[in-house]
Amino acid sequence: MCRKGGRYWPWRCAGWRVVAYFAAIAVGVIAFFLLLPVNVRRLHDRDMPGWWLLAFWLGSMLPFLGILVGIAQFVIMGCLAGTPGPNRYGADPKDGRG
Repeated sequence: MCRKGGRYWPWRCAGWRVVAYFAAIAVGVIAFFLLLPVNVRRLHDRDMPGWWLLAFWLGSMLPFLGILVGIAQFVIMGCLAGTPGPNRYGADPKDGRG
């Protein structure tokens, strides 16, 4: 397996792990940049500025309080309906006109 000539070669065993690690980082970075505008649009649908997303991310790093910030983000972005009718960011997307 990871032996060549009776000696152990750890870098040969770790080769696929390194590739998988960097592939996972690449997928995460791509997903971050693809989901960023989607999250900002969702906040705009709730009539909130996109800077709230930064506040959610920074707040989620706080010890003990981070779980409450994460729950608040889930409720605001995932459970609550958008503002009815147009708001300062544009028309209601459910109207069919916007």
